[in-house]
Amino acid sequence: MQKRFLTYLKSEIGLQSDHSVLLAVSGGIDSMTLMHLFEHTDFTFAVAHCNFQLRRKDSDGDEKMIYDYCKSKNIPFYSKRFKTKEIARERNISTQMAARELRYTWFDTLLNEHAFDFLATAHHAEDNLETVLLNLVRGTGVRGLKGILPKKGSLIRPLLFAERSDIEACATANGIVWREDSSNSKTDYKRNFIRHKVTPLLLELNPSLHKTFQDTAGRMAMVHDLYESSFASFKEQRITVTNDGYSLNKVDFFNHSNRVFVNQWLEDIGFDYQLIKSALLDPEIISGSVFNGKDYSLLIDREKVFVCRTQSQRLIETFIDENEQYFDLEGYRFRIETISEFPEKRDLQNQKQAFMDKAKLTFPLLIRNWKEGDRFKPFGMSGKKLVSDYLIDHKISLHEKKKQLVLLSGDEIVWLVNQRISNDFGINKTTESILKIELIV
Repeated sequence: MQKRFLTYLKSEIGLQSDHSVLLAVSGGIDSMTLMHLFEHTDFTFAVAHCNFQLRRKDSDGDEKMIYDYCKSKNIPFYSKRFKTKEIARERNISTQMAARELRYTWFDTLLNEHAFDFLATAHHAEDNLETVLLNLVRGTGVRGLKGILPKKGSLIRPLLFAERSDIEACATANGIVWREDSSNSKTDYKRNFIRHKVTPLLLELNPSLHKTFQDTAGRMAMVHDLYESSFASFKEQRITVTNDGYSLNKVDFFNHSNRVFVNQWLEDIGFDYQLIKSALLDPEIISGSVFNGKDYSLLIDREKVFVCRTQSQRLIETFIDENEQYFDLEGYRFRIETISEFPEKRDLQNQKQAFMDKAKLTFPLLIRNWKEGDRFKPFGMSGKKLVSDYLIDHKISLHEKKKQLVLLSGDEIVWLVNQRISNDFGINKTTESILKIELIV
């Protein structure tokens, strides 16, 4: 097995002689065998052990066994104890999830502090099969079918080539000592249920199941690489990053050939797959439809689809005093100044600048989100118009419409921000004092 191990390290994982590895060792047969195999290589390595304090004296026994072994072999050893159940309650997550988060956060710290190139875990062929079966039961896409990859960033799995029987034979032949976790025999964990109940039945159908699955997993890993490359190209070419989210053309969003990528993109940012499948990919959805995900809202507009961070659509209400020179709002900066010279025509036509008769204003001014029922008198018109109608007439997208702000003096709208000034507060060449507000950033 040692020869197969070295071949896998070099050919599948690409480990080189100058790389250093941190081994995650629990004390079970898999990780103790992994440590034994690394001992018989020329690679620099150390051992890290997490004591989650879930099995009382047994947990402490695991830690002591690994400590004593590493000390006797002069192997660098790191350990840390966690109050796992207490942390799980505080975070309102399962004990298993808490343990996973705690160990990988600590492992990352060790990698950085001690400049290890890789973290190695003892996942083997059966773990890979169980992972894919679990994903299938829960529901999955291409990413879930790929199983466990031999290498993902700085995380490597040098035993994926080996079946459980290979590991047991190696441990027995080399007198490797390990401690058995009693929870591994319980079927109340989903993974253990598959291991003890489902896999034996599948082996009856195909005694070569593990080898067959390894071949399939290798093919799926190649498919996954192609999929991720195509998905990255789709995002780069079709999705535009905006100040508060994303946008893409409606045609691209509903194009059937893009569906798998649209699905993946929306799932990645927190939309439920069932919502995506039943509603968001229906080309008959009317413009104006809004769908809410965990962190984003999706707006179907006339020509585009906008995905905006939910927190960005918050209530805005800011007062502006007469002596202010600048104010910041939603990542933008506005400059305020009083001028006496009548502006140039090009400045008057610039929607990012507003000029108003200061004598007609009552301070403080108020800038807020527009509301249904808001009316103002657009410059050049004699009558008032609903803000909603103005935005529709000027084909303002739903995305921009949701962010539209108005500037008020008292109860009157002075400026539909970055759109149009009110005729009631307009200026002419006889205006003595002109208030200028300009978007500068």
